[in-house]
Amino acid sequence: MDTALSDLNVRIASYAQKVDRYIDRQSMIYPFLQNATKRALQGGKRIRPILSLLSCEAVLGDAEPALPIAIAYELAHSSSLIQDDIVDSSDRRRGMPTIYSQFGLGPALLTSDMLIFDIFLQVVEYKKSKLDGNRLYALLSLLGESAKATAIGEYLDQTLSLTTARLEQYIQMVKLKTGCLLGGAAASGAVVGGASENLSKALQRFGEGFGTAYQIRDDYLDVMGDASILGKPILTDLRNSSKNILVIHALSNTSSKRRDFLLGIIGRRMYTDSDVSEVRRIVTEAGSVDYASELAASTAVQTRGQLTGLPESNAKGILESLTYMAVNRVS
Repeated sequence: MDTALSDLNVRIASYAQKVDRYIDRQSMIYPFLQNATKRALQGGKRIRPILSLLSCEAVLGDAEPALPIAIAYELAHSSSLIQDDIVDSSDRRRGMPTIYSQFGLGPALLTSDMLIFDIFLQVVEYKKSKLDGNRLYALLSLLGESAKATAIGEYLDQTLSLTTARLEQYIQMVKLKTGCLLGGAAASGAVVGGASENLSKALQRFGEGFGTAYQIRDDYLDVMGDASILGKPILTDLRNSSKNILVIHALSNTSSKRRDFLLGIIGRRMYTDSDVSEVRRIVTEAGSVDYASELAASTAVQTRGQLTGLPESNAKGILESLTYMAVNRVS
């Protein structure tokens, strides 16, 4: 592994460990539904809380004050995943049974509720700090608006059809479903760190752009990635009729025969090696691979531009590096 990438992974892991230790210290494993809540908070990349911690450190020089709000965003994300799996009737997530499939509908809904209500308890932690009322109100506003946007994005994901969705609709959906919660997390860390309103908004745009670029790369990997590295089958989006930017672009930029082929295999549960090869050939020759790669790269460039108001620091360097990782990762 490249030395610089290895070093970056180690530094990112140190922030994830802060989150894990805080969760353990807060004992967010509830007496009731203990196994379900424990499962809901395990695993994941911890991207949202990491953005909060890095933003706070980049502004203040210290990440610790952002831990409660960082955890709040992880709780919001974990809750949304439970609800996503209920809506999609999904059996597995991250290679494990979903809360919904393992514990049932009722316990899954209640676990999601408990995580949501604990968000407020995390914000209350700031009564122990010197955070003034205006900044507390800003945190609540960011949490509410970004969580609401995520729900709207999920609704758009459910109602938009893969076969008729336009590229601009896809971008709007991704920004809402994925980008806004990341944007809220980054901005909230800045607010706790004492950033100006303009700088907090810039970091919010950073998080939104990062999330959009990250999702575009996810779509690329779902079609062009290596299943053994990804840890999941190729063409999962097609299997689930999920929105994928490569497929959306190709449907409008290929021949009617190839379009019919794509339409004919959407939703199929099993794909042969020949199917995978043909899909890859179609999206490549339609220019969809280049389109998605260039869009992710240009989005990452714009995203890095939001960091110009930050002083040079280790935290700022990691934030910048994350944008490169988002569009070049292989898993």
